[in-house]
Amino acid sequence: MNKAADYFGDLIGMNSYIWNIRHNIQHHTFTNVAGGDVLLDSIPFIRVCSQQKKLPMHKYQVWYVPFLYMFYSIFWVFFIDINMFRQKQMGNYKNMSHSWQEWTKLIFFKSFYLFYMIIFPAWIINIPLSTVLAGFLIYHMVAGILLSTVVVLGHCVEGAEYTAPDENGVIQNSFLQHEWNATYDCSTNSTVLHWITGGLNTHLAHHLFPKLCHCHYLDVTKIIKEHCAEHQIHYPHYSLGDAIISHFNFLKIQAEA
Repeated sequence: MNKAADYFGDLIGMNSYIWNIRHNIQHHTFTNVAGGDVLLDSIPFIRVCSQQKKLPMHKYQVWYVPFLYMFYSIFWVFFIDINMFRQKQMGNYKNMSHSWQEWTKLIFFKSFYLFYMIIFPAWIINIPLSTVLAGFLIYHMVAGILLSTVVVLGHCVEGAEYTAPDENGVIQNSFLQHEWNATYDCSTNSTVLHWITGGLNTHLAHHLFPKLCHCHYLDVTKIIKEHCAEHQIHYPHYSLGDAIISHFNFLKIQAEA
């Protein structure tokens, strides 16, 4: 079932092989670790921690990131996947090479995506090309905002901890404590937001129990809340509005750090 779902990602233009490395392996193992979390390191226009190189443009990032987020989906489909196939290193993966089967799958599904999204409607069923391209762009802008929101509101807010390995390449924390420090939930009582994000507004459950099916996230989140209340532990959580405000405050802080 999960493998079949992977191919659905390929069908909508997002390479499942690279996604498995970027998200399932690197992001979930090295959450908020500069140089390890390639999910957050893959866009150089945005600075999210002090360990990342500061560029002059970053002092304006709080103003231009909304536009970047709108194009994140199309950037992912046409740049991130292809660029990462060309890289020899992703996080702690070094001297990488990819099988001919994966290269074939990349080329086939990217080509098929362009065919059914643009060529088929414009040249076979004769919808005006301008209409096709406008619809294609609107689709990707909506998808980009959704995908960006899921990522940044879970990790790029005030209070989320960013770290780096010590001189021996060790992160001085347990895995569960590290994930707890690096992740925030968002409006977990909203069933609408939970449906829209596929359960990723309950982001702590997603990171603490990465192999758990998302249909259990709400129940697990209730247990997490009860545990925090019982033991007087701070529960890292924002409402949607507060998370958005905190994200832009976070970007401003990181631009100046």
